[in-house]
Amino acid sequence: MGSKRRRLSLLTLTLASMTVVTLSISLSTDFWIYVKEPLVIDPKTEMVVEYRFSRMGLWRKCSLGQNKTAYCQRIVNREKHVVGRLNKTVGDLVAESVNSTCAFAVVSLVLVVFSAIIGLLSNVRYDSYILLSSILFVISGLTLVAGLIMFISAVNDEVSHLPAANQQHPTITYSFAWSFFLAAFSFFLAEGTGVAGIYLFFRRNSSLDDMIQIIPGLEEKIPPEQRKPKNVGYPNFNIIS
Repeated sequence: MGSKRRRLSLLTLTLASMTVVTLSISLSTDFWIYVKEPLVIDPKTEMVVEYRFSRMGLWRKCSLGQNKTAYCQRIVNREKHVVGRLNKTVGDLVAESVNSTCAFAVVSLVLVVFSAIIGLLSNVRYDSYILLSSILFVISGLTLVAGLIMFISAVNDEVSHLPAANQQHPTITYSFAWSFFLAAFSFFLAEGTGVAGIYLFFRRNSSLDDMIQIIPGLEEKIPPEQRKPKNVGYPNFNIIS
């Protein structure tokens, strides 16, 4: 019994650590999305002579333009003025839309780090705060997936209405990169950590005495003739075997 709980504790800590690491890497890298758009167009044939390739994260955008020179810049605040938007490339507009969705990912990372610290202390002290940590992991995962959905919607809103993106052979294309998929993987890790932690909590508090302390009014459901004094309790009665 004790060995199984230790393995479950180790699994929970491992998943929590992986969640923190993967989400931190995802948010700090610039490989969330790739964008390809026309850079030079032949005025006679209207054929694309050269493309601009961009990759971006939540904070920074890197482009490969003429002369194959790569340059990176911080994503600035979104320009809402129509004239300002017309002077920007598709990559710039996508980058600004992506940046506007970063709040969810940041909140999720803060919750994940906070939850991991609480979970670590709970395993060391063997107390009941593991349940709080697990619930926060679940909330952080849901916050993250909400941010990912908004991220996808923001990119789609900027590109889908462009004629060049809806041709049979589109000249404007985009694809999600490994940082985005790493964030999606972090969602599954966060939810897995939460589920494992909740199960661990109930494994640790599987006796009827523990359940009476957790669930108000549970002792009243026990028939009066089977109730025992509080100083005796129900040491040999386990809800979860």
